[in-house]
Amino acid sequence: YLHHFIEASRIAFADRGRWVGDPSRENVPTKELLSQRFADSRACLIQDDAVLKSPLAPADPRHPGKGCAPAGKGVDTTYEGENTTHLTTADRWG
Repeated sequence: YLHHFIEASRIAFADRGRWVGDPSRENVPTKELLSQRFADSRACLIQDDAVLKSPLAPADPRHPGKGCAPAGKGVDTTYEGENTTHLTTADRWG
């Protein structure tokens, strides 16, 4: 379970880093990001006996391809660069 969770998170963060934005100001392909075809193209990267390269390159949901493409060699830096992108806080109620 933990391996699958970590790999799914690695994929989600790679894609989030590329496509996060205000759709009224950025060309965010929301429909394609939420499509089953794109989800399948990313889910099939997770293997029981392998770890994805990190940081993982984001995928383009407008062109997910057919079947499961290789994950590639990773990228030198994430799409968003070295900047802080969010801050999480919690109070005593969670």
